[in-house]
Amino acid sequence: MSDPFHLDPYLDQLQGMADVAGLRLKDAFVAAGVPTSTYYRARCGTDLKADTARKVATLLKTVATGGKHAARQRAATHAVTPALS
Repeated sequence: MSDPFHLDPYLDQLQGMADVAGLRLKDAFVAAGVPTSTYYRARCGTDLKADTARKVATLLKTVATGGKHAARQRAATHAVTPALS
């Protein structure tokens, strides 16, 4: 039985969004203007700031919901690579 009061960490939520958007999460951080060092620190257990998570989530939502032109333009400047399934 799952805990109804459990909150998933930002990184887990962002990973799920990246999977839906078809992007590697690290590339989404870069495309959102967040340094890769922040991504790696989060992977090692450091909490993300809400504002940082929001930046990445906004980029991923744009890609996932069809606002791909703007997101692709931004992502192309950062060489975002689609995730491999």
